[in-house]
Amino acid sequence: MTADFLGNGAKTPDLWLPLAMQPEVMPGVAPEPHDFRPAEQFAWLNTVAKLKPGVTARQAQADLAVLAAQLDKNFPGRITEVSVAVGTLFGDPEARAIMLVAGVVMLLVVALVLLVACANVANLLLARAAARQREIAVRLSMGASRGRVIRQLLTESAMIALAGGALGLLLARWSLKIGHTVLVTKMTVPRLDLSLDSNVLLYTALLSAAACLMFGLLPAFQATSPDLSSALKDEGALWGRRVSKARLRGALVALEVTISMALLLTTGLLVRGIVSVQAMSDNLHLDRYMVTTLDLRTHRYSAVRAAAFQEGLRQHLDRVPGARNAMAVLPPFAGVMVTTARLEGQPWDQANPVHFYVVSADYFDTMTVRRTRGRTFTAAEAERGDAVAVINEAMARRCWPGQDPLGRRFAYGAHNAGADTVQVIGVVKDTRNIHIWEEDGPVFYAPLGSKNAAYLTLITKGPKPDFLAASTVQQMVRSLDPTVVASTHTLADNVEHEAQPVKVSAVVAAVLGALALLLALAGIYCVVTYSVSQRTREIGIRMTLGAERRSVIGLMLADHMRPVLAGMIGGAALGAIVSTAASKALMGISPLDPVAFLGVAAFLAAVALLATYIPARRATRVDPAVALRYE
Repeated sequence: MTADFLGNGAKTPDLWLPLAMQPEVMPGVAPEPHDFRPAEQFAWLNTVAKLKPGVTARQAQADLAVLAAQLDKNFPGRITEVSVAVGTLFGDPEARAIMLVAGVVMLLVVALVLLVACANVANLLLARAAARQREIAVRLSMGASRGRVIRQLLTESAMIALAGGALGLLLARWSLKIGHTVLVTKMTVPRLDLSLDSNVLLYTALLSAAACLMFGLLPAFQATSPDLSSALKDEGALWGRRVSKARLRGALVALEVTISMALLLTTGLLVRGIVSVQAMSDNLHLDRYMVTTLDLRTHRYSAVRAAAFQEGLRQHLDRVPGARNAMAVLPPFAGVMVTTARLEGQPWDQANPVHFYVVSADYFDTMTVRRTRGRTFTAAEAERGDAVAVINEAMARRCWPGQDPLGRRFAYGAHNAGADTVQVIGVVKDTRNIHIWEEDGPVFYAPLGSKNAAYLTLITKGPKPDFLAASTVQQMVRSLDPTVVASTHTLADNVEHEAQPVKVSAVVAAVLGALALLLALAGIYCVVTYSVSQRTREIGIRMTLGAERRSVIGLMLADHMRPVLAGMIGGAALGAIVSTAASKALMGISPLDPVAFLGVAAFLAAVALLATYIPARRATRVDPAVALRYE
């Protein structure tokens, strides 16, 4: 590899070590071996290779599949699947799929905002073309071809598009500094390149040209197809064309409102999910649970010595007033272990997928997991490693529907590696340990003894938030062994970490939604203002004949709120489709949450009504005598 090779992962490695040193830097608890190099354990490795000239990735995969099949013959029952991917930043197929979906969604959302902006410009160009109707008719009647006039109008549109693209590049240069700070500094993605290169410049130029053609041609075609005789006389025969253009402007307004409402609905649902998760975290008092994690394997602790260290730390924590302690291989909201549970007499191909936790005997009391049937295991059973398990109600319903699960036995683990068989001794209520916004599926709890003490996770529940400082825990650990470093955080921090991507998405959606809303309101205001100016004489006649000001305002509002209401209906439908597709990111909130839909609809209707009311009210203040002379 070249000197500047930094790996093919999202993060740059700080240190490179030979694979042969793995037992030294990741030692097991003596006398258990912890060497990943034996042939029967090498499947976890990722191999980075350089293809020979003329060899494709598909050919390499075929050759490796043959080699893997030959190696599998030495291990009956083992089947190795070979996957070859191009060594890009996101070479892992799962990571690449996630990033591809995220990138497509972001491009679609930004494209929708661009669509709103272009619809706004198209509306303004339509209004400008209507004002220049006589001028364009004169040009055409004097011999100018329609194509030449269209090219002139497109040139004006191109100047707007190019100016917008240039301004966008300037804003991008400024905003990328913020993006670099957030993504690289806060989210630790050091390999992300946010520089403006020639590809970005070409993309921006092509996008500006496409916007010019898409939304400049329509007003140009509309403007160059008048009835020349009526246009030159500026007679009422143009009323039909004015109505047609008014409908087109109304359709563009409806499009803007549709997109704005869809983005605002997405933002509202994401914010609702974040607020809901925060409320659940507060109700469960997760900030009262301190999680202390240590990895004693790197300090070459034996099982006996690790158990003694664990007991000493627990004694220190037990002295904290009002504190209760428990142990777990994984604390809540920090991941979950997955396996399959095969019931007695059931073949392995019909085994049930389940989650499981390895916990101490006092875990259930500390975490307030209520027992509904049977009993939980004791500390003596955990220390002896007895083959017992406690299941939750979801697993009881899944595996033994309508039956008493107590005393039943099931096996879990890999069937070709000697599965463990355990007996059900108790049933507990379903909990929220995987995701705070939904109850766990089938789960069982296995006892944790001193053999697991080398990788130590202590959960301490206190009487109030911040009952124990991280520095105090560090002092307790150093008093037992000055070389050991502890990591401390709360369960609320775990939930916050899981919700962080949704928060970032909510901020992005809020910014884009607000931008789309401002553009839509500007479009509504401009369309209403222009329409009112076209109907000034009509308003004067109505007021001269005795129409009240509020009735004229009501007429204007009724006319111009129709496309807004149509856009809101379309936006609600589009928002429902988007939210349903992204339901996993809503953290337990229904994709059709009535609070979000009604709240966004009421807000959008209010601001659209205000944008319509202001120019309509201004029109009624014109002196009727002046309005009757208005041209």
